Amino acid sequence: MTYPSDWLLVSEKLAQLDPLASNAAEEIIRSGRPRVRAFRSDHPGSTMPEPVEELLAKATQVEISGDEITVTYGAGAHIPSILGPKSNVQHENVVAWVYSKRDCTIELRAARVYSPDLDEELAAAGYAVPGKQREPQIKEIAWDIAEHFLERGEAPPRGYGRVIGLARMVNKELRRQRFRYKNESVRKMIAQDLREREAKHPGK
Repeated sequence: MTYPSDWLLVSEKLAQLDPLASNAAEEIIRSGRPRVRAFRSDHPGSTMPEPVEELLAKATQVEISGDEITVTYGAGAHIPSILGPKSNVQHENVVAWVYSKRDCTIELRAARVYSPDLDEELAAAGYAVPGKQREPQIKEIAWDIAEHFLERGEAPPRGYGRVIGLARMVNKELRRQRFRYKNESVRKMIAQDLREREAKHPGK
């Protein structure tokens, strides 16, 4: 099967990154936030990779080894709703499937991650992304824009929803400057600086 160039084997993508960014990337992949495709061990005979980010997000434990990801769901997890009706776990691990009284583990093989998703998450966390020289500074750019709104009194008031509201305003300006990020990614970029600013300036 031929994959678009943006879909890299997990090991290939991690090899592009420095050690700190690689560790962060593994944690991001474990969280299920970037899109990931893989062959599922509980779907024997499957000839097509499947989306597995939801399986990662719901796992109790995730281990990455090369291009193979081992996901475990602890006792108490409702396995049928997580793995779906095609899973052979219903025959191979009946105690976990029916009674939720045993851990359940499956393998995700030949796993590929959608590189732009992972790059965006890494950049939002402040890590350098190879081939995108502007990315390491994006947090500073975003915060400069946020401070502009804060100093002019145009930011949302303190309280619930302030950070995401300010992030939307910042992202609108970022898009005008031809940056492309999700509002949630921008929220992560500015959240810590905003907390520190609010602590220093309680009245603002």
